[in-house]
Amino acid sequence: MISSSEKELLILAEDSDPSAEWAVHYLKKLDFCRVRLVTHGQLASAKNWVHRVNKNSATFNGVLSNGTPLFRDQTTGGINRLKQIPFKLEHPVDDQDYDYAVHEMTTFFVSALEAMPGAWINAAGPRSIAGNWRSKQEWHILAARAGLKTYRLSLDDLYPPEKESSLIVYQGKTYGGEYPPEVKEQCIRLANLTGHTMLGISLEPTIEGWFFNGAAPIPDLETGGVPLLADIAKNVL
Repeated sequence: MISSSEKELLILAEDSDPSAEWAVHYLKKLDFCRVRLVTHGQLASAKNWVHRVNKNSATFNGVLSNGTPLFRDQTTGGINRLKQIPFKLEHPVDDQDYDYAVHEMTTFFVSALEAMPGAWINAAGPRSIAGNWRSKQEWHILAARAGLKTYRLSLDDLYPPEKESSLIVYQGKTYGGEYPPEVKEQCIRLANLTGHTMLGISLEPTIEGWFFNGAAPIPDLETGGVPLLADIAKNVL
């Protein structure tokens, strides 16, 4: 039986992700468990991957370039913050072959990341390798369905720059910022509607109240602060 202090929480992130680095720093200070950050570059340069699938189950693991297994016996889950597949070509190829390789590796990693052992926030799925990404129009339609006030949008405004999250919903609770109870409930409803264990939501104040202004499956964890990290550690472990 592995004790809580020996259990490991894994964070998968892009090479430059200050939010992930902040989370690792404070999770270590909380001392609930061991914490390990594995970056996109480390994943892309791994020695090997092993992904097995049968009709009843699937497994996934790999060995990083330093000889460390990606998932160890004490790894109980973690946070997936990857935005692109961890893949690089060792030799130059033409565009057609490159597109084919990217397509095949995307299929592999979406399947493999869904098979990661333990409890994961932002597991891979059909829409993305981390969380359920949507266009701005889709987010606004779902936000309105959840009860949030929304702006009228242009059909040309498909993929705007990401907005900084005003609050984070995690496991049916909100973290960060002071907002009316009904707005918090609407944000929780939006996360539930979109199937997100964690969702960053941007809100904008107007004379008519708080308006929905965007959502992010991979939010800045600092928005939720240490209380969010503490609850993540407790739930994942």
